[in-house]
Amino acid sequence: MNIWQKSGWSLAFSVLALGSASAQSLSLATGAPGGGFLDYGQHVAAVLKEKGLVIDVQQTSGTAENLKRVEAGQADCGLAVLGPAYEAWNGLGGWTGGVKMQNFRAVAPMYETTFHTIVPEGGTVRSFADLKGLKVAVGPKQGTGELMFAGILQATGVKADMANGAPNDHIVQLEKGEVQAFWFGAGLPVPAFRTAADRYPVRVLGFSEAERAAIIQRLPYLAPSNVPAGTYKGQQVAVEAVGIWNIVVCGKRVPSSAIQSFAKALFDGRPALEARMKAASMTLPANATKNQVIPYHPDLAEFYRSQGVNVRTE
Repeated sequence: MNIWQKSGWSLAFSVLALGSASAQSLSLATGAPGGGFLDYGQHVAAVLKEKGLVIDVQQTSGTAENLKRVEAGQADCGLAVLGPAYEAWNGLGGWTGGVKMQNFRAVAPMYETTFHTIVPEGGTVRSFADLKGLKVAVGPKQGTGELMFAGILQATGVKADMANGAPNDHIVQLEKGEVQAFWFGAGLPVPAFRTAADRYPVRVLGFSEAERAAIIQRLPYLAPSNVPAGTYKGQQVAVEAVGIWNIVVCGKRVPSSAIQSFAKALFDGRPALEARMKAASMTLPANATKNQVIPYHPDLAEFYRSQGVNVRTE
């Protein structure tokens, strides 16, 4: 018995969803090469294709662009980090221009993004404070990495220069010394960080206790996280980091049957998704409560209640 068959409601729903999924296609805005969002989206598309749901994966710069696309109707659904999603919903942050984006709703939890930094192993940088005055790669312009890093610099008082680009390009730039550090976040292990660590020796940087406390005070949607020892080749010790949850959102205009079909296929396909991407082990109905800032699609409320999970729909 799968999770959608735990109530009489779900049985009727499953017939509707399965009957409509084969004819449905949804576009999904994801992220840039080397980042976790693009990997997740591509794996979702592969798994859901086997369930009769076609997902058109859009490569983007990340959360900010994804939310703008969904808001404007240029994508049906998108992957989003809660921090920027909160800013979008409330029209906060310079990137929103003060405009509230509320034409999207949460559909499902994805996984926790853990933000941390890598530097060349042979260098002198051994702490986050040592990044002062250095050029740090942070991912695409207005991507989640840049937005988070800017806030963290303000919280810690560290002044550093930011370099934008695709995560896979940053791997080469770090190796050549064109940047001195690479900051990013994704489900562990960060794909680009893993690639870098497999190519050349790197050191993983986290935060001191005081730095992390200051960061969370300024950015309350962040939470303590860690990068366990052995996450990357040559990493001997765990480091203290910060994390934030990611969610799947879809536009309000997307038909209810499509929303339900998508959510059903995602949760039912979670074991196959986890086999492709370890972080997807967190794509569970119970983790819907990790999102307390973006309302869920009302047509999914009954399902979540059947799983003992109460979610805000408006």
